[in-house]
Amino acid sequence: MSSNEQPEVTQEKLGWLPLKRILCPVDQAPVSTSAPPGAQPDCVTGRGPTEAACRALLAAEELAGTFCCEMLLVHVIPPTPVPMPPLNGTFAPPFDIVAYEEQLRDDYQRSLQDLREERLGAETSVRVRVVTGDAAIEIVRLAKEEKADLIVLPTHGRTGLSHVFFGSVAEKVVRHAECPVLTLH
Repeated sequence: MSSNEQPEVTQEKLGWLPLKRILCPVDQAPVSTSAPPGAQPDCVTGRGPTEAACRALLAAEELAGTFCCEMLLVHVIPPTPVPMPPLNGTFAPPFDIVAYEEQLRDDYQRSLQDLREERLGAETSVRVRVVTGDAAIEIVRLAKEEKADLIVLPTHGRTGLSHVFFGSVAEKVVRHAECPVLTLH
């Protein structure tokens, strides 16, 4: 082969290309309260994806369009803390955690569907999933369960003490995912 010729690229040599399914976690502002610091919610509804999630979403959509593959939008709801009864023996009003989590899941599901309709092209095949649990664990689990070829993940760029105390979902996903992970800051 001369120096000008390129080696033939085959599916076996590429390994993870072409893509069939891209998993894109969408970090959203709360659906029923004001947005957390750094979030860029929809000004009308007070909810929506954070700025970092929007960048990841656009990248995932571009890749999905290039490879004509399916996108899986995911939102992970953290577990609801279970209230403990007061130590002084007084009666605490009942709190229906199951109903609360179902309502939250339905709200986020609706929010992801709205996001899909408002921000993604109609030619892109998109499914949405809302799950409850630790974000990093659930993203890795869903990527394996859904046979994702790529995870496109936003990062928030935490440094210093906030990184030490809260860690990084992206860092954990990169470390444990079985498929490639594209992180966007």
